[in-house]
Amino acid sequence: MNKLNSAVAVRNEREAYGWTQHDLAERSGLPQSTIARVENGANTSMDTISKIANAFGKSLQIIFT
Repeated sequence: MNKLNSAVAVRNEREAYGWTQHDLAERSGLPQSTIARVENGANTSMDTISKIANAFGKSLQIIFT
């Protein structure tokens, strides 16, 4: 998943839940500024993406194609 795909995926999921960036930040234990950076396509760690996935009640799966 490239940075743009992950940014769009996080934003789409957050919006589907009806959450603000602040809501997602609270649920994931991350600063709101980190959520904003992820949604803007910044480099992010797998740990950060995993915390975001967990906040949605989902797991992170990596597939090499």
